[in-house]
Amino acid sequence: MQVSIKGPSDFVSSADKKVEENLINELSKARPDYSILSEEIGEIKNKNTECKWIIDPIDGTLNFLNGIPHFAISVALEKNNQIICGVVFDPIKNEMFLAEKDQGAYLNNQKITVSKRKKI
Repeated sequence: MQVSIKGPSDFVSSADKKVEENLINELSKARPDYSILSEEIGEIKNKNTECKWIIDPIDGTLNFLNGIPHFAISVALEKNNQIICGVVFDPIKNEMFLAEKDQGAYLNNQKITVSKRKKI
């Protein structure tokens, strides 16, 4: 795997680029007019500048590169400068977290909520 350095302690791997490419291709098929902001390539402005996909292809690249199983793929949807939806996928645990504005949060399609516990 090829690894390059973007800045101090900021690495990008060929895996980052491949995941990013796949995400951009699939999101562009689903919503071709939406703009895209990705960690590795920057911004792609399309017809619909009100809606923008925000992508971090491998959130935790350094962990990924060192074989530490704590990294994820993160995608958010921004509309009119406000995040309205976010998805985080943990490929190691096969866990998909989804949250949508005013709709709650889900883990693998099961609704999740914050704890009611007041003390730690």
